[in-house]
Amino acid sequence: MARQIPLFGASGQLKGPLKAGFDRLWAAYPPRRPNPRAHAEAAFRLVCREHDPARIAEAGEAFAAEIRTMKIDPMYVPHLATWLRQSRFLDYAPFTTVTASDASISELDQVNHPWWPAFQARGISAAEFRSWIAPLSVVSLTEGRSALLVAGTRFRADWVRQHYRGPLARALGVQTVDVVDQVQP
Repeated sequence: MARQIPLFGASGQLKGPLKAGFDRLWAAYPPRRPNPRAHAEAAFRLVCREHDPARIAEAGEAFAAEIRTMKIDPMYVPHLATWLRQSRFLDYAPFTTVTASDASISELDQVNHPWWPAFQARGISAAEFRSWIAPLSVVSLTEGRSALLVAGTRFRADWVRQHYRGPLARALGVQTVDVVDQVQP
């Protein structure tokens, strides 16, 4: 049965577990100027209809830790409202929907990707792997020689080339890896 969460009080302000979750998320989220709080609160209300506010806050803390560790420039950090509306929090914490059964929690915590073991052995976090490596697609692979991957965005292609070229080559068993933002027809 779905758990009912009070979304806001009579004044329109967040209350209860929703307020506690949002305050924790807001405090943890990487600094971004401007980052309109009212838009973020509205997006938070919407996503909390399907997801636990505390889990979203945990995801925000994991995202913030990744941003700090990777020293990502704040200009590349999305507004919190965008991060919420695009469900990016799902990439940063083991998640269940509010109506999900307890049996599915451990399943959602697993990374199911053929390259994951090679990256995990190098100390790369599951969140980092899901953010940067899992979205890549192999365009061509010459066994033992080279691989061409598509990243989807120029920023991701540049970041992956700069930070993950070596681990990708080892995971794919090739000497060289190139990453492009999109395939030219």
